Amino acid sequence: MKYRPSETTLGAVWVNNFPPEDRRAAELLLNSLRVLSDATFRAALTDRLSGLVRHLQPPIAIYPIRELPKGDSDTEGPGDHAEEVAPSDPAKRRIFLPLDHPHSALPGSEAHVGNIIRDVIGSRNRADETIASSPQEIEDLRRIKVRTIVLVDDYSGTGNRVGSYLRAWAQDPTIRSWFSYKLVKFHVVLHAVSLAALRALERNPWVEQVHFSEHAAGFSTVRWSKGEAAEIRELCEKHGFKKSHALGYKRSEGLWVMQHTVPNNLPMILWQDRHKSISDWQPFFGDRKMSPALQQELGDYRLETRAEDIAASLRQPRLSRALSDQPGATTRLILLVLAASARGVRDVRRLSLLLGTPLASAEAAQQACAQLGLLDPGARLTPEGHRELAAARRRAPLAVKPHRLIGRDTPYYPWQLRGVSDI
Repeated sequence: MKYRPSETTLGAVWVNNFPPEDRRAAELLLNSLRVLSDATFRAALTDRLSGLVRHLQPPIAIYPIRELPKGDSDTEGPGDHAEEVAPSDPAKRRIFLPLDHPHSALPGSEAHVGNIIRDVIGSRNRADETIASSPQEIEDLRRIKVRTIVLVDDYSGTGNRVGSYLRAWAQDPTIRSWFSYKLVKFHVVLHAVSLAALRALERNPWVEQVHFSEHAAGFSTVRWSKGEAAEIRELCEKHGFKKSHALGYKRSEGLWVMQHTVPNNLPMILWQDRHKSISDWQPFFGDRKMSPALQQELGDYRLETRAEDIAASLRQPRLSRALSDQPGATTRLILLVLAASARGVRDVRRLSLLLGTPLASAEAAQQACAQLGLLDPGARLTPEGHRELAAARRRAPLAVKPHRLIGRDTPYYPWQLRGVSDI
C-alpha cells in the first residue's frame, strides 16, 4: 500500500509539531517530497553507466565523487598534494588527492555508487582496462592512456561537491596538461540533479557533459501556487532551528530524498532534532536518515501531478478541461506530449521536467507518439498529431459565458465564437 508522507505514523506526528494554523503548509511541504528507493536508484544508475561505457571514447576511468575536506580543493596549490617522484621508483608513488586522501564520504552515497561502478566495470570483459577501469594511481592513468574520466554521484543539489572534486583533479599538473591538449574529457553522471546544480555544472569548463536520469524535486519544480509557496517558505523560516539552513544548505530548497541518505539541502524543519521553542519536537528524518518504517511505507514516492494542471501550465485551458474527464492514463500522457510539442517543448529534458517524470519515461512517451505517427523525428507535430490535439480540445465544453449588450436582452457572442462557416 502506498502512503503519502503525511499519512504515515511519523508524518502525522511531525505535522502535529506545528500549531493548527501552520499544519496545512507543513502537510503540503511534506507531501511534495520525492523519495527514491535504493532498488530504483541502483537499476537506473547501472543502466546509465553501462550505456555510457558503450558510447564514450575508451579507455574510460570511472570514479565515485568523494567529499573532500574543506580547503583541499579550494585554497591550496597543485604542489601541496603532489609529490613529484619518478614513476619507476618502486619505493615511492605519486600522491594524488582525489584518489589518495584518507578522508571519504559517509558510506550512504560513496559506498552505493562505488558498488555500482564495480559491477559495471566487472561486467565488461573482466575489467578490461582498454574499455573501463578505476585506476588508483595517476601513473596507471598514464599507462592505459585514459581518454575519458567519468565522475559519478547519486545527487547534486548545488553542484558544490562535484565542483570541488573536479577542482582537486584540475590542481594536478599532469591532468591539466592532458585536459589542455584535449587528450582527456570529464563527464559527470548523476541520478538526479537540481536545476541550479545543472546550470552550474554545465557552465563548468571542465565538464564535457552532465548525464542524469531525473530532475531533482525542489521548490522550483513543484506546482504550488504563489500563496502556497509563500506560506511554506514562511513556515521554514519561522520554525527552522538555524536561519542559515531554514531553506536547506545555501537556501537550495530541495525536496529530493533517497533511502540511503537524506541531503542537507532539504528545509531544516524536516530533519532538525530540536526546536527553538517546542521542547518535545519530533523530526521526520531524525539524524538525517530514513527510518526502516518510512522506507517501507514510502518506497518510490512522488506526488502525482494532475494531467489537467500540466495542460493548464501550457496555456491549454480547453485541453485541460478535456483531460479532467479523460479516464485513460495513456491517452492523457499522449495528449500532454502533443500539447507540449505544440508549445515548443520538444527536448526530452524539458519534457521530463514538465511531466515530472524521469528522462527515460519522457523519452518513451515521445517515441510512442512518433510510432503512432503523431510526432515526426524532431518531436514536432505531424498533421495527424495536429488533428488529434484539435479533436481533444473540441471535446471540452467551452467555458464561455454570453454577455448581454446594454439595452438588449439577446446574448452577444464575440465573432470568434459564431458559426462563421455558415455565412
